Amino acid sequence: MSDAARAVGVQVDRQAGVVLPVVRPTASVTTRRGPRIERLDALRGLAAIMVMAHHTVYDGIWDMGPLRDVAYEGYRGVMVFFVLSGFLVALPFLRGPVGMRGYVVRRGARIVPAYVVALVGITLLSGDRQFLDDPPRFLLFLQNYDLGSFQRFLPVSWTLAIEVQFYVVLPLFAWAIGRFVGATRSRLRIVAGVLGVIAGALALRMVDEVVQGKLAIRHGVVGGLAKLFFHLTFGVQGKYLEVFGLGMLCSVLYLAAQEESRRLRRSLPWLGAALVAFAVVAMIGLAKVQMVQDILTPAYFMLTHATDMRVVGGPLLAGLPYAALTIGVLWAPRWLRAVFEIRPLRFIGLISYSLYLWHLPILYLAQRAATRLPQDARIWFMVVIGFTVAVPVAFLSYHFVERPFLARRS
Repeated sequence: MSDAARAVGVQVDRQAGVVLPVVRPTASVTTRRGPRIERLDALRGLAAIMVMAHHTVYDGIWDMGPLRDVAYEGYRGVMVFFVLSGFLVALPFLRGPVGMRGYVVRRGARIVPAYVVALVGITLLSGDRQFLDDPPRFLLFLQNYDLGSFQRFLPVSWTLAIEVQFYVVLPLFAWAIGRFVGATRSRLRIVAGVLGVIAGALALRMVDEVVQGKLAIRHGVVGGLAKLFFHLTFGVQGKYLEVFGLGMLCSVLYLAAQEESRRLRRSLPWLGAALVAFAVVAMIGLAKVQMVQDILTPAYFMLTHATDMRVVGGPLLAGLPYAALTIGVLWAPRWLRAVFEIRPLRFIGLISYSLYLWHLPILYLAQRAATRLPQDARIWFMVVIGFTVAVPVAFLSYHFVERPFLARRS
């Protein structure tokens, strides 16, 4: 089987000469894990710190100085997680056949144990019974479908629901791209297939906006079906499939570059540095746009402008700098890679999932304790609590919950 055939998740029956999709319910367990990319751990760490910074100032605890605006923009760290998810989860499909049973087991072992422990732990610590009152919604990752559970109880879990939905549709994307590429084994078709995923996600968002703005307001069968369609395909804040597709595209480019000539690979460090520079400039520019209009997370009731590309393409525009940053870090020259190989940042990245789960409940408790402090001191109290309490708790969760399951998931 050629590298191009592996890159679209297909295998060749050499006797019959037929290209078959490998994503089948009866596929054998196969894992295609490459070496761990430590620079991406640093990106995860950066994303986790961004999200923590955002949640520290989100409720107006600190209203002084321009640094508050910088910290507030940290919620874009979720875009980093979505891009990295598309990159890392797609890699096995690009490296070779993936068995569905192994795929489901690995994805479940990665996110479910620490998530369930967090649900139970937060219930015990806070006394909030929302999880106990409706466990199927949370255990099946459906909290992003309803305002009653969206960003409630464990607020950050809405992104985990998005992640799980990525995991569900990725095998379908791999199968469709494999059929599109077929026996041609064309890299251009592989890229075109991934771009088709991104274009389809944008088209779906436009359709959802038309459905919500013009059809769901009607009475009768048409209105009911329109509401159901919008509920399933959009939910509360959209599915961010276009951002996930950017991560998939990064994985295709990353593996394709490894197969190019030595001369071309020598030019990649300079291209990587340029992409990192572009990412930084684009992030600053988009932050300024975001201060004027929310292009990233328009609420579902605002989706009535299907031709307004600021609304339709908002998540894609917000994800582009982080896609450029991801591939730029992977291709960066040695001096720039060193920035993303700093051990403390990699450590935060290693425990980033547990830190993501636990930091906000801990910050809420710290916020209650900080109410009597002077306003200027509250932010520093929150920062201290965040790093002296949330980080150790996240490490314990990683060491005793995540790590045992990750060691056995193969």
